Order: sequence, then C-alpha cells, then structure tokens
Amino acid sequence: MTDLEVFLTAKGFISVPLILNGVGHFEIQAMMEGRPVCLIVDTGASGTVLDLGYIRNLGVELELQDMQAGGVGDTLLDIYLFSCVGFEIGACVIDPPVLYAMDLSKVRENLALKGVNADVQGILGADILSTCDAVLDYAQKRLFLKTPASNAPDSPAGEKK
Repeated sequence: MTDLEVFLTAKGFISVPLILNGVGHFEIQAMMEGRPVCLIVDTGASGTVLDLGYIRNLGVELELQDMQAGGVGDTLLDIYLFSCVGFEIGACVIDPPVLYAMDLSKVRENLALKGVNADVQGILGADILSTCDAVLDYAQKRLFLKTPASNAPDSPAGEKK
C-alpha cells in the first residue's frame, strides 16, 4: 500500500482501480440499477452522463430537457434527465437525485476508430466526483472515493452532513 492509500483509507475512503485505455482516458467499472456500467472518468465534465440507449434498455423513465448539450465536435444533442435508484462505484454507494442521458454513440464510434474499447456507457463527471470527495492517484491508477455522509449505511435516514 502506498502512503496515500494508507492515509485515505484511514479517513474512510475506498480505493477503486482505474483502467487506462488506449487514448489515455481512465475508465472505471460501476454498478447502476444492479447492472455493470463502464464509465470514462472526466474531471472536466460538470455532470455525469449515461448513454441514452443504455438507459432506455434499463427501462428507466426519461424526461427530455429544454436544453441541448455539446457532443463530439460541434454537434448539439438532446439531453434527458432521469432518476437513478442504485449507483455504486466499488463499495461507495452514491444516491444522486438525478443524472443525465444523451446519445453517446459518436463517442463510442470515435473510440472504436482508435482501437479502444467501445463498450463505454457513460462519463463520470465532477458532480459525483466532488460529492464523493474524489482523489485521483494517476501514478497508481486508483480513484479514492468516500460515500457521502447522507448515504452511509449507518447514517440515520434523512440526516445530511
């Protein structure tokens, strides 16, 4: 264990392995609605976005928003809002009130053209990373997360810290 890992685990963080793909993006495995989901870690993305087709396959109710979001290049894409019942990264349980969905097929196509895993279902953004006090260890390819206090298993229901 590195000094950083020892320090952070003593503070209640969990350590999650990252996978460095062929174009230098970190990917992480998570669980959503009880199913595995592969996400690109994007500290520059303000929000976490899941692929529209993936979310539709889960049967989750989507609400079209009155705004569009930037896609690959200059493309503007419809963006949808949805509620998520279960979202976990390793042992970190996250209860985001809402997440976003948009068509990420062009992202997957571009990754595939570069010979990279095109089985990415979303982008993990700063909303969840900041909620979980994320610490990214580039050298060890680890993401350290802390379950938000209001989601902790031993936290009284409704208690916000």
